[in-house]
Amino acid sequence: MNLVNAAWVDDIPIGNEDALLEVLCKSGFDGEELLKKSKSKEIKEKLFKNVEKAYKEGVFGVPSFRANGQEVIFGQDRLNVVSDQLCGWSSKL
Repeated sequence: MNLVNAAWVDDIPIGNEDALLEVLCKSGFDGEELLKKSKSKEIKEKLFKNVEKAYKEGVFGVPSFRANGQEVIFGQDRLNVVSDQLCGWSSKL
């Protein structure tokens, strides 16, 4: 079991802490420890810094990609553009 399947296939409400704990444990993780760490000040600060950075970079959804300093690309249907960027293509040419 994984979080994606739990949420999208099995319709488990992973926003519920008890449900999330169960999924984590069934997936072979130490669910109690992960939930404890997720509530730590250090992790919360890192989350806020990452959100602030994403906002400044123009990220507005998941998945978002930036390859080789190019513009942010949003959406799994644009992976071909990310691939092109990784191979050296630039929209700035």
